[in-house]
Amino acid sequence: MSAYLEAVVRPEQHVNPVLRHLGVVVSRLDREEAVLACAVTPSLTQGAGVLAGGIIATLLDEAMAHAILARLGEVRIATVELSVRYFSPVRSGDDVAARAWVYREGARLITVEAELMRNAETLAAKAVATFMRV
Repeated sequence: MSAYLEAVVRPEQHVNPVLRHLGVVVSRLDREEAVLACAVTPSLTQGAGVLAGGIIATLLDEAMAHAILARLGEVRIATVELSVRYFSPVRSGDDVAARAWVYREGARLITVEAELMRNAETLAAKAVATFMRV
């Protein structure tokens, strides 16, 4: 495991400012999948009181990137396409977990899938993304 991955799984990590700012912890990280979790606070919600769609997309994107890093090691990647489908609202006080796994790995492009669960029981969103080795 790379130095970055060893550091990002620590409860008080300082290597990923986005995850730290959102209060996200990496609860699982191995060759099979990555799981990122957080408690939804009022500061993450939009005007209607639900978790902002952009925050959901960010959680899914970060989970997918970490699934790639855990599987492939020290590789530099960039998201080139991200599609998110939203199914259920997430509110302040809910707990969410973004689980991601590598679906297909090509020479240059990597396809990854992810899902966001609300309170461990309700599917809130699903995503598929294509990453490129850079």
